[in-house]
Amino acid sequence: ATILLGAHGTAPNVRKSAENLGQRLIDTVCPLVTKTHTEAVRFQNEDHTIIYFGKKGHQEAEALLGESRRDGDIILVEKLEDLGEVGKKVKDPKKVAFLSQTTHPASKAEEIKQALLKQFPDLRYPSRTDTCYATENRQLAVKEMVRKGAQTVVVVGSPTSSNSHELKNVAIEAGAKGIFVDSVNELEAGQFAGIEIVGITSGASVLEKTFFEVLEWFRKNGSTTFAPVVAADESKVIFSPVKM
Repeated sequence: ATILLGAHGTAPNVRKSAENLGQRLIDTVCPLVTKTHTEAVRFQNEDHTIIYFGKKGHQEAEALLGESRRDGDIILVEKLEDLGEVGKKVKDPKKVAFLSQTTHPASKAEEIKQALLKQFPDLRYPSRTDTCYATENRQLAVKEMVRKGAQTVVVVGSPTSSNSHELKNVAIEAGAKGIFVDSVNELEAGQFAGIEIVGITSGASVLEKTFFEVLEWFRKNGSTTFAPVVAADESKVIFSPVKM
């Protein structure tokens, strides 16, 4: 059999268990997730307590928390209000670092980081954001859609996809209605009664086929004008292939 490790990362003990089975192992982890794991190891090597902005129970958060060498080395926070308890858990206020789940909005991660800097002026953090470029660019595009008049934004994504749900939240915060669908089969014409402009986006891992099926549904249901909204140039983003 072949063992496939997920794109959101794998805790070291889980990986070790998989390796011990002696089967063919394929790791599909995203390089941006690997970056946060590398940072977690480095900060712990320097005796820093890590404050991790993530979602409890999410695969990516569970994998990163699995890098913790001792209880309390990595502290999970889900929202700004959680920071009130952080000071009691940090061993040395001069040795604190900050990391974020890649599917969380860069703006919210920055908000958490700035609040931590007020508590811990010596806070360490990556020179570049941990937020996935595909996630961040989609969020920027949603804001641009709403700015250009989209009254409703349809987000195509899995119910378990954190970055897809964040896209819906971004649309709502920008002032539009957000509709979340897993596939074209969940769309109904009545959802768009009286709506002149609709924005359409998708989670970072959605198949192009699924996305274009949604576009085709709108075409068949009377939409006449389609215009792409580009928030960033991703043409130069390249990942080296990994030999299996």
